[in-house]
Amino acid sequence: MLVKGKITILIDDQPEGANRIQYGFVKVKSMKEDVFFNTLTSFENTAFEELKIGDKVKVFVKQTDLGPLAESLIL
Repeated sequence: MLVKGKITILIDDQPEGANRIQYGFVKVKSMKEDVFFNTLTSFENTAFEELKIGDKVKVFVKQTDLGPLAESLIL
């Protein structure tokens, strides 16, 4: 399901380490839980480093056992 939302959290856990972990959450009005995304998510027309809190995005959401997961993120 493709939905519109706004980035609320961005985390770059180890910006210079080999085991770099980058992830965040998107708030979607029609959903109770925020949508999780990470560097394994398909980013279209942008890179994680270009994202800012408050950016309006579109996400393709997949429901998982752990909650909603963004399979693709479009800035």
